[in-house]
Amino acid sequence: MSRLGRATALALTAASLLTWAGAARAQGPVYTATPPTPGALDRDGQTGRYLLGGSWLYRPDPTNVGVAQGWWASAPSTDGWSPVTVPNAYNAGDFSSASMTGSVGWYRRDFTLPSGAFSRYVPTADRHWIIRFESVNYRASVWLNGHLIGGHAGAYLPFEFDISPQLHAGVNQLIVRVDDTRGANDLPPGPGGGWWNFGGILSEVYLRTAQRADVQQVQVRPILPCPSCAATIQEQVAVRNVTGVTQHVSLHGYYGSIPVDFGAAAIRPHATWSA
Repeated sequence: MSRLGRATALALTAASLLTWAGAARAQGPVYTATPPTPGALDRDGQTGRYLLGGSWLYRPDPTNVGVAQGWWASAPSTDGWSPVTVPNAYNAGDFSSASMTGSVGWYRRDFTLPSGAFSRYVPTADRHWIIRFESVNYRASVWLNGHLIGGHAGAYLPFEFDISPQLHAGVNQLIVRVDDTRGANDLPPGPGGGWWNFGGILSEVYLRTAQRADVQQVQVRPILPCPSCAATIQEQVAVRNVTGVTQHVSLHGYYGSIPVDFGAAAIRPHATWSA
C-alpha cells in the first residue's frame, strides 16, 4: 500500500473511532438495574423493608424544561444522566445566592423486585409494594414506568405511595423530579431563610411489602400530668387497607412484656383504621 493509501486508511480509521466515541458519549453512562437491599438503616419501622440504595442517576434541569421534554417517560437511554448515590444534595458545595434560591434536579433508579419477598401462600393480588421517601427538599414529583404516582412538598418529612398498580415484571424505572425553590407560603418561607437550601433526595428511599393491610405508622406517647406523676402510655396505630375490598383485621401487640389489644375492625377499601 502506498504512503497516500496508508494515510487515507488511517484517516478513515480515526474518523470511525471518533464517530464511535461520539455515539458512546451520546448513549450516556452504562447503567444496570439492580434489586434493592434487604433491611433498613434503623430499627424503627416496618418489617419487610428494602433499601433502594446502590447506583442512581442524576440530571440537572436549571432551565426547568424536563417536564415538557418528557424526562419522566420510561426510556433505556442514559444520555444526559450522571451516576450518583442517594442520599444526595445536588447543590452541595455551592454556596452561591443562586444555589440558595434553588433549582430543579431529576433522579432516576432502575430496579428489579427482590425474589422471595412474599410467602408462597400470599395470592398475587394481595401482594403490594410501598415506596417511602424519608426526606426530599423541597417539592417532589414521582413517576414509575412513565406513570405519575404522586407528589409531596416539605423537606425532612417522610412520604410514601403504593406503587403496585404501576409495577411490572423485569426492570422498573423510578423517576423523581425535585424542585428546591421555595415561596412565601412554604416552611421556611423562601427564597432564603431558615436553613441552607440543600436540594435533592436527602435521606433513604425504601421499598417495603404489604399484604391486604399495611401498618403505616405507630405512635407511642407518654402522657405526664406532672413531672413526678406516673405516666400513661398512649399507643396509636394507623392500619391501611391496600386492597379494593373490605378487610376484617384484628391487631395485637406488646409494650415491653405488657400485651396490648387494639381490637378488631372492618376497613373499607383503601381506608385507614386509627387503632
